[in-house]
Amino acid sequence: TSSAPIYGVDSIRRLPHEPLCISTARHYSLCEGEWLLIDTDVVVKKDIRHLFSGATWDFALTDRHDTLVPGEKLFPWCGAFNIGVVFQRNGKEFWSAVVDGLLHSPKDHQFWMGNQIVASSVLLSRPWNYIPLPGLHLNYPPKKKDDDLSHASILHYNGPTRKEWLYQQCVSA
Repeated sequence: TSSAPIYGVDSIRRLPHEPLCISTARHYSLCEGEWLLIDTDVVVKKDIRHLFSGATWDFALTDRHDTLVPGEKLFPWCGAFNIGVVFQRNGKEFWSAVVDGLLHSPKDHQFWMGNQIVASSVLLSRPWNYIPLPGLHLNYPPKKKDDDLSHASILHYNGPTRKEWLYQQCVSA
């Protein structure tokens, strides 16, 4: 199929139709150079380009410290990182290992949250050239509708309630 040209788009890459988690990890494995890879429910509020300046790491993941709503439970399989925001300079080998892990995972893991489960497992499988970054600032899920967000550079509206807040924010803008 063809599409009309889109201003500012240099190229379009079509991947094979496959489960969402595999498709996402495969896409990430093809990204060369400096990338900020984000979920569709993420809003970048502040300039974060300085994080790439002088970087020697291949990829950076945001931790989950201080990002949970009080009383919210972190499922053990989620791991210590949230892959909804990834900073990448060269993550090809890591994401290729995630794709391989997903291809050998139960089918239900290939469609939803399996990439989180497998990425956490792959991260622990061997030493990688990565750094942890603070999710409190760079992958922050608002805890309530009127949450003070001034500390956060990147907001992650994960979950149905937060997506409604994001929608309301977009409509009122």
